Amino acid sequence: MLRCIGLVLASLSLAMVFSACKEAQEAAVAHSQQLAAQRRTADQTEARRGLSSLVLGAKNFHIQEHPDPEDSSRMVSGRFPVSRRVCTAGGDPREAASLSETAWLEDPWRALGFVMRSDHFWSYCYESSIDGLRFAASAELGPDMLCVTGVSQGQVAVITEIFLLDDDEDCVLPPRQ
Repeated sequence: MLRCIGLVLASLSLAMVFSACKEAQEAAVAHSQQLAAQRRTADQTEARRGLSSLVLGAKNFHIQEHPDPEDSSRMVSGRFPVSRRVCTAGGDPREAASLSETAWLEDPWRALGFVMRSDHFWSYCYESSIDGLRFAASAELGPDMLCVTGVSQGQVAVITEIFLLDDDEDCVLPPRQ
């Protein structure tokens, strides 16, 4: 009888241990998911700051006179820096990109006044239409991509809010006006 009671108590103890382990495991998973969400929010905050800096550079360029991208003998304003799609180093969530991995003194980064001040994870990309009237800029880290676009309407730069793209979307130039 005592042996039977001992086995019952041992079984109950094991059941309580397994139950406690399961609760601890569920709590650990929930905590891990919460940390991942916080990190993603923090990462997006960093990317939004970078894109905001890039947009400020695009707006400043837009209001200044520069050689016309289609006729360099005349000066125009109301344009964004002309560039094919160019990206900085970065974009790997497991490894920070060194500042020396991007040529910050070359266009379009120089024209935008855009430079990272420390190692970074996000990769920033910029492209414009050949006439400089439209641009698209993105920040990419693993599967996450934030985007902002701009259109020149005469002397007014119309810039979208920074927005998160779905996994199957790309940041593309806005349509011609």
